Amino acid sequence: MDVLNEFGKALSYAGKTISSAVDSMIETNRRKAMISRIRVVIRNERENTERTYAALGKYYFEHLRDPENGNTEQLCRAVEESEARLKRAFDKLDALREEFAKADEEDVCAGCEKDSCQDCEYYANEDIPADPAEVSQEAAEEAAEEAAVEEAEAEKVPTEENKDEVQKDSEEPKA
Repeated sequence: MDVLNEFGKALSYAGKTISSAVDSMIETNRRKAMISRIRVVIRNERENTERTYAALGKYYFEHLRDPENGNTEQLCRAVEESEARLKRAFDKLDALREEFAKADEEDVCAGCEKDSCQDCEYYANEDIPADPAEVSQEAAEEAAEEAAVEEAEAEKVPTEENKDEVQKDSEEPKA
């Protein structure tokens, strides 16, 4: 009987240990879930705050702008310059789309309807690339380089640390 009694105590102890471990895991998971939910709330509130600041800044820019305030006026000019660069980039994008559409329509030589202008007698004396898409590709690469330069300039937002540098850059004539 002693053996059965000892075996029962061992099983009881093992059961309590397993139950304790399961309870500990449940509590740990509950804590992690609470922390995760709080992090989601924090992230959402940060995003809400950023959107609110952006809306407030836009309202200020459009309605309360004070040309006499040097600090805010510098930022407002940076916004205007950024918008101008965006407009130029969109205009260039539209022009490239039109050029590409036109190049797609003109796959066949207009003079003789051959597949390549190199074969056409009409263009025999002119220096024309074998593939009209090469010209469009070069134009696209040039536009991409220009957009990258403009984007790099757009990232120069005036702060207290770099306002002199940004101001010098904005005074230089642009090509």
